[in-house]
Formats: sequence, structure tokens, C-alpha cells
Amino acid sequence: MSSSAVLQRGEPRFGWLSKLVDSVFAATAIGIVWWQLLSYAHFLGPAAVDISMILLQRFPFWAVGPIVGVAYAVYWQWRDARGAFPTARRHAQARVIVRYAVALIIAGYGFSKVIGQQFYLGLNWQDRPIDQLNGFMLTWYYFYRARALVLIIAAVEISGSALLLFPRTTLLGAAVLLPVMVNVTLTDYMYGILGPAPAALFLTASLVYLVAPHRERIAQLFLQTTPDVGDTTRSPWTTALRVAVLLLAFLSVAIYVTPIGKKKVDTILAGKWRVDRQMVNGRVLSPDSWKEDTTNAIWSNLYVEDGYFTVSSHPYIFDPARAKWGNYTYDAARRSIALTFPDSVAGTLSVDTLAGDHMAVPGLMNRDTIALSLTRVKPVKTYRMYWDW
Repeated sequence: MSSSAVLQRGEPRFGWLSKLVDSVFAATAIGIVWWQLLSYAHFLGPAAVDISMILLQRFPFWAVGPIVGVAYAVYWQWRDARGAFPTARRHAQARVIVRYAVALIIAGYGFSKVIGQQFYLGLNWQDRPIDQLNGFMLTWYYFYRARALVLIIAAVEISGSALLLFPRTTLLGAAVLLPVMVNVTLTDYMYGILGPAPAALFLTASLVYLVAPHRERIAQLFLQTTPDVGDTTRSPWTTALRVAVLLLAFLSVAIYVTPIGKKKVDTILAGKWRVDRQMVNGRVLSPDSWKEDTTNAIWSNLYVEDGYFTVSSHPYIFDPARAKWGNYTYDAARRSIALTFPDSVAGTLSVDTLAGDHMAVPGLMNRDTIALSLTRVKPVKTYRMYWDW
């Protein structure tokens, strides 16, 4: 049958770009399913596992799928130009392949959450200091703490995947899963979870691919004019009110970074400082004296940020039971630090020398003279904005 005969029957015409998109998504979907099936190689023994690992490393789905898809799109265009190719059927088949592949992968992630395989946190991870956790570990730790949240996400993934399996509910399933996958994709890339990141990106793009044919209906649904409002929505007063709502929302929080809501905080001394040497009333304290300290008189680490001055006696971890919290203000002109603590301890320290991340600080705390040699081991990476006037 010729192309003209097909058009006469009222079938839609598919251009080169449409064929390319269909082919790339369908081929990549087949590739990711194959990638998923290789994970079952351990059922066939160690040799199968070794072969599957080689295949996964040398032929990643995100590279092989698009290449095969482009090649098939060229073949499709060539055959279609000759007028003897079921283009409409191939388009429908491509969407079916993508629907089933996306449902398989996302439902698999959902069931892995239900059985506790995903977001399981090893005991050794739980004992690591938080600054030793990378983005992957932090994400796992976050979800590990809320089992109910994980099960809710799993329910959304499984139910949304089930909806993708039926043509009439494909749009609903994609609408349910798309916000979830956008969040997963951003989390993977922003937190450096690069292993599953390509799969998450493809699943997100595939959901957009499934939603795209309905874009006119979606635009009509979300951008239609409410009948009972009419033209009043375009009045100057309405526009001013809209701007005022956003402006008030901004001012309600911006006040806390102005002199009205908060004093200007110091950024020169901000950071975590290690106490290399502590002298009290002319006597140098032993580096191991923190072990017998019960009054938090030994200063091992100082946390200076946002107007707060936190002292930790334990040199290796932050133990709230062995710490005390205070406030400070820094006068840069006089190079002086005014300290206050809730237990009526107060004093003034002088910044004798400040060279990069090293500082010598003598001073007086109540009736005791104090001298500290400090090294900044961790600066504050992000400072809150502040508007001074």
C-alpha cells in the first residue's frame, strides 16, 4: 500500500523526528530491560555473573540503546519512503514497549523498598560521623529513618506502574510517576549517586514521552480560564494583589536577615576550630585532660557560626553531653570577641594573631585568664545573606 493510500485512510503522518524519538526510546527501553534481567545472572552461577558484569560494563543501555534506535530510525525512514511500511503500527508498538519497560523497572524499585532491600543502612554506616558520609550514604540514611515514607513511595511506584500497563490509564500512571522520578533524578545527580542516575534520567524522559501526545489536553486543563472570574483577572488591582502576595511572602522571611530581625553575624571567624593549645591561668592543659573533664572546662573544638559559639570537650566527635552553647559578637575594629554562656560564664577574648586558618586568642573568662592556639579545620561553606543599612 502506498503512502498516499495510508493518508487517505486518515492515519496520522509521522515525520523523521517522530520516528527517531520512537526508535530511540523503544530501543533504549529494550536495553534497560535487558540490563535489568542481567541482574538475575547469579541464579545461574558465578560464570554467568562474570559474563553479566562484562556485558553491563562494556555495553551500557544508555549508550547501546540510542545507537540502535538511531540506526532503526534510518531504516524506518527508508522503508517508509518506499511506501510499504506499517508506520502507525510501529509507533504504537514503540509506545507499548516503553510503557511496559518503564512499569517493569519502576515497579521493581517499588518492590525493593517493600522487602527492605533498598534504603537498608548497614551498622557500620550508622556509626560513621556525618561528615564522612557521601551523598549516597546521606540519602540512604534519610530514607532509612522513615520506614512509613519509604512504603508510601513504594505504593506510588507500584500503583503508577500498574496504571502504565493499560492504554486507558497510561496518562494517569505517567502523571503519578513523573513527579516521583523527577525527584529521584535530581537527587541522583545532585548527591552524586551516579550509578543509577542514567536509568532514572531515562525513566523520567520516558514518562515525558508518554505524556507528550496529551500535551494539548493538559494545557487546556491547567491553563483554562475560570468561567466565574471573567475579565476581572486582568484588572490592575488584581495584578497588584498578585505581586503583593509574593512580596509579602518574601518580606516575611527577609526580615530575619536585616537589622530589624537579626544582628549582623560575623563571617571572618566562622568555622570549626581545633584547639591546639589551651592555657588557663598560666598553666598549659594536657591534650588528654578532656578524658577526665566533667565540667566542659576543656576546649577541644570550637564551632563558631551565625553568632553562636559552641564548645566541645570531646576532640573526635560532637557529644551534646560534653558540650556547651554560647553566643558571641566579634568587633573587627577592636579585634575582640565577646562571649556569653547560659551558666553565667562570660568574657572577652582578643584576636592576637589571625593568619589564614590559624589564630591566637588570649582573654579573660570570668576571673580566669585564658590563651588559645587555634586552627580552622572546617570553614563555613555557605553564608546566609544579610542586608545591612
